[in-house]
Amino acid sequence: MLSLFVSSDAALRPKLLAVVVCATLFLRSSTDENMAIVYAIAGETVHLTCPLPRPATPRIEWFDLVYNTDPRPKRIYSASGRRRGIEPSHPNGANYRVDANNFTLTIRNVKLEDAGTYNCTSRQDQQTLYQAYYLAVSGHPLCNGTKLMRAGQTGHYSCESEFSGNYQPKLDWHRGPDNYWKSVDKFEVRLAKRAFDLKASEVDDGTTFTCLLKFGDVIKECSVNLTVFYPVRDLVIDPIKESFTVDEEIRCSANGSPTPEISFEPALDPGRTGFGWRSITIPRSLTGKKATVECVATNLVDGRLKTVRKSISFSVKDDVGGDSETGDGGKKGQSTQSKASSSSGAIVGGIVVGIMILVIIVAVVFCVRLRKDKKPTKEENGGAKTQPPTRCETQTTSVKEDEV
Repeated sequence: MLSLFVSSDAALRPKLLAVVVCATLFLRSSTDENMAIVYAIAGETVHLTCPLPRPATPRIEWFDLVYNTDPRPKRIYSASGRRRGIEPSHPNGANYRVDANNFTLTIRNVKLEDAGTYNCTSRQDQQTLYQAYYLAVSGHPLCNGTKLMRAGQTGHYSCESEFSGNYQPKLDWHRGPDNYWKSVDKFEVRLAKRAFDLKASEVDDGTTFTCLLKFGDVIKECSVNLTVFYPVRDLVIDPIKESFTVDEEIRCSANGSPTPEISFEPALDPGRTGFGWRSITIPRSLTGKKATVECVATNLVDGRLKTVRKSISFSVKDDVGGDSETGDGGKKGQSTQSKASSSSGAIVGGIVVGIMILVIIVAVVFCVRLRKDKKPTKEENGGAKTQPPTRCETQTTSVKEDEV
């Protein structure tokens, strides 16, 4: 409530009247039910429009209740007839721009100090129209926390953001991209803060904790990547079986942080390697023999070297003629070879049968023609008896009987 008094000094009355008018403008602009709330992040650019019905010759003005040092609003911009422009005496005038056509106020490189009320006024005769904005400003979220820990240690994590004005940003922690992570608010003046404690375990290694800042429609985030150191464990050899074939692969893998180094003893033909695993291939020199291979995984945690060993014993068979344990590769080789042998035998047999049939047909045709040429008729022999069949005829007859 304003307390006014009437002074008997006539020289003070104009000043008192100015104070009352400016105080009235302040009260109207800051309690306007139609005031629009604008949320901004420090460092961004904000645009405030002035959607007011304008007369033919308007007088447009922008004021703020941010940089004023007394109850009177601070003029940012005025346009009356041909005279228009930013007030040169305004302390933040270098970051203000006003469009000469639609009178939109642009605030560049918004700072926390820019939070507050901004008014656009349109004046004509005795009528004044207002468009009020409340600018709320928040800083970017800042994540802090322990990034490197041993299993069993406890780390502290916090997310904070400065803000100014009457509106506070909302902070939430998430584990991974979507999973909400329980945390608590820490209240400080002009500082939004949310924190949690974590006792690290092996399953937390490689986890990303993300803090989401929600400020109106604006969303920003920051994150902390956690690395948990723990000794090598979970050593696995794959596959486990009694016999292998030449060039088959044996793979060894293990978990640990830092990533374990893996080797084989004795060192056989080197195979492939990857993140936390290594493989070897069975050499041909072990064909028909029994062998034992040991997998060794090591890593260094807190200056201590941790080693885990595991071995496998097996026999080695050639890739041809192996039993069912030779694996898919051996089975496929044997199947391919048997199919190839069957196909070759069928082709050779067909060729031999075809040649024999061709020889028989040629012999039959030759003998038939020879018989026709040498066989005498009854007139030529004077009715004499026919002579016994020739050798060729006998062969022809036998061939025909065989065919029948």
